[in-house]
Order: sequence, then structure tokens, then C-alpha cells
Amino acid sequence: MGERIPLELPNSWYVIGYADEIRSDRPKHLRFLERDFVAFRDESGTPVVLDAHCPHLGANLAVGGSVAGGSIRCPFHGWLFDASGQCTEIPYCKRIPAGARVRSFRAIDHCGMVLIWYHAEDSEPQFEIPQLPEWNDPDFSHSWVRSEFTIKTHPQEMAENGSDWAHFPFIHKMTFPSEIQYRFEGAANYWSIEVGKEFSTREGFHDDFELSGETWGLGYTVVRQAGKFRTAIVTGLTPIDRETTCVKLGVIAKQPDAMSEETAAELQAYIEEHAVVPQQDVPIWENKVYRESPLLCEADGPIAEYRRWAQQFY
Repeated sequence: MGERIPLELPNSWYVIGYADEIRSDRPKHLRFLERDFVAFRDESGTPVVLDAHCPHLGANLAVGGSVAGGSIRCPFHGWLFDASGQCTEIPYCKRIPAGARVRSFRAIDHCGMVLIWYHAEDSEPQFEIPQLPEWNDPDFSHSWVRSEFTIKTHPQEMAENGSDWAHFPFIHKMTFPSEIQYRFEGAANYWSIEVGKEFSTREGFHDDFELSGETWGLGYTVVRQAGKFRTAIVTGLTPIDRETTCVKLGVIAKQPDAMSEETAAELQAYIEEHAVVPQQDVPIWENKVYRESPLLCEADGPIAEYRRWAQQFY
């Protein structure tokens, strides 16, 4: 654990990429959760994610390895590993040693993204991520507008912002929230507020809207904004290590019935603003310390309840 943020890696689902980034003809190297992964697709198109380092002499399977028939071959000595991580062939040896396998991680395609389940003790998933209704709605766009950045903080600290509405006027230049609702239910927490703001991405553009969110585990959030336009924002909060998080943010939008040049420009500003919002928090996240017992006032929102809820993921 870090000194500034003394939290472990949460057991959760994590976004590791978009569906078109994981291919069946070549491996992809990924660095998350303080380890190296190799990702590819098997013959049925199912994503496969394994520990990247060969148990033989430690070569990285993603660097020079080859994918064929749903298996990956080590670039160093040609050992072949199937989608479960089991070694099935050593080209120069008939007998495969016991324990010749790499750890495999459950991986799924989910609404144009690829997620893996991580658990410190390799336990089965505690929950599943529900489908995103907007992804199958013909009125919504079906190509993610993508943003990605790396932030020196922990996913729990980032997800806590969904329960900390008091910071919205100061950091995000929104009006003070009204019509606040929230609940914690199993592996998810839900909230909704009504706010307004001037958009930084288009001069003179103001909108009042409902903002609602849901967080599943500590690695996957959905935010919906309903005002002049309707958007759905999925954000993956995937730890690189205990104090560094990779943020993958994707936006889809409901397409207006009539699209004038002015409307198109406003919709584009709406979409671009979603990537601006988390970056406004970066100076706070990267320079704050984690207060295990924060001094809260009665109008701070359900921060203490959020932290109690978050404990189930450790």
C-alpha cells in the first residue's frame, strides 16, 4: 500500500480496452493491477486474458508471441498455451512438466468494451455488470467517443466523487445540486441530481440537466446526462498500481431528430465536456491524502456510507 493512499487493489471488474483492440491474429500487451497481461481472442472470438510471463524462463508472451487456433506460443522456446492458460505443447519435449500453466482471468465483451474480473485470491466474480440499455437503443450512436488518461490516484478515491456532490460547484462550475437521490444496493450504488452549468467546450452554451450515475464495484461507472441532449458515459477505472489509475472514458449520445449545424456543434460540445469533467478533478486527486476518518459535516453527502459499501471489494 502507498503512504498517500493506503488502499489495496479492489476485487472488481475492470475495463482493459475496447473490443476492436483485442484481436485473434496477434497478442496485445497490457499493464494493469501491478502485473503484465497478454490479451487475444480464441477461435470463437471470445477474449482471452492471461498472465503475460511464461512459467518456463519468464519471457513476455505478448512481446513476439504468436496467436493461432485460440492459443498463444511463447516467442522464446515455443511453448504453447491455450485459452485456459494450460501449456499444451513443448516443441522439443514430449512430456509437459506439472504446473506448466499461466494464470487466466475471466474476460468478457461488454457493450463494445472488454472487461476482466480481478480478485486478489482468484475467487469467482462476486457480481456481474448489467447491459447498458443505450448500447442497444437504435436512437443512440454505437461508436464510443473515446478518451483515456492516467491519474495518480486510486479507483476508490475517484468513485467517491459520485457521493460528494458538494464539490460540483467548486471544481466543475455547476450550480448547487438539487433533487438529490441515492441508494447503495449490493455491488452497486446509484445517485441522481439536478444541476446546471456553462459548458467550457462552447462559449455561451448553458444547460440545466439531470445527472445520474451508477457504480459497479470500484472499476466501472455509468453516468447519464439528460438535458438538451441525452448521453451515456461509461468510465473504466483500472488500477495500474495502488496509486495510479488508467481512465478509459467512452461516450455515446442520442441523435436528435433534426440536426442543424448549430445543434451538431452543441452536441459535439456536450460530448467533449464529458472528458473535461474528470480532468478538472486531477489536481485534487493527485495532491490529496486519503483521510481514513474524515471530518464531515451534515451536508457532505453519503461519503461515510459510500466507504462502508466499498469495503466489500477488499
